Amino acid sequence: METMNVGGMRAKRVNLDAAKTYHLPAWGETSDPKRIAILRKIALASGRDPRVATVAIGIFRDNHIKPRDYENQARVLLKFVQHRIYYANEPGERLQDPAYTLRVGYGDCDDMALLLAALCESVRLPWKFVISGRRGNRVVRWVEGDRYTPARWAHIYLAIGNKPFAPTRWLFAEPTLRTVDLGWDVVAASKGGTTPLPELSGTDALAGLGATTGDKPAAAPTEDKEALTVRGVIADVRKNLTPRRIVVGMLVGFITGILTRPLVNLVFKPRRR
Repeated sequence: METMNVGGMRAKRVNLDAAKTYHLPAWGETSDPKRIAILRKIALASGRDPRVATVAIGIFRDNHIKPRDYENQARVLLKFVQHRIYYANEPGERLQDPAYTLRVGYGDCDDMALLLAALCESVRLPWKFVISGRRGNRVVRWVEGDRYTPARWAHIYLAIGNKPFAPTRWLFAEPTLRTVDLGWDVVAASKGGTTPLPELSGTDALAGLGATTGDKPAAAPTEDKEALTVRGVIADVRKNLTPRRIVVGMLVGFITGILTRPLVNLVFKPRRR
């Protein structure tokens, strides 16, 4: 296998009938914004391949979509990926070139998102990558281009603009579920701690993007842990304090002080010469 550089990362390229797949051993150690940048680089390169545009136009014609009917163009591209590509989890992380995914007919969420992005790019439909995951007990998302906030990301999909050049609306596009339409939102559908996507169901489900060091919930600062401990001790002391114990404690302290003072003076008082 040929070793190459993909977005500044070392990768091994596998050539299968002129279609590429990338195995990235260090994928889980890379920040999410950098990973999204790598995915965008692959999608842009593939989307500018005229063969991908030919596939997209064929999808439009097969579904009788009129020119400039951009929303329905996005809809049928989404349906194509949902129904023609078999969703499958994978061990570790491989990135498949969209041409490879088309050839083999299967992939995980990032492979399907890459293919949908390349198809949109080939006909100039605006698109963004979206990742979703958990922050505490909530399912949250990050949209490419927005300010990044760490979470335990587990899934990737797209947001597609309603028209080229100057989109006024962005519609979520979930390629791994065959029963949802353009605009369906996994975050809105994940309420009360339940979600239709197993990879978002818990903190251990890190398929797809995986988790980087920055994605892990930050440990409580040392000061907070100490404060919690001090508060616990104070609570225990207050619980155990009674008037009787206070009086006994004062008497013991007074008597102990009387008895220990001569001993202290004996030891530390300077001798007269």
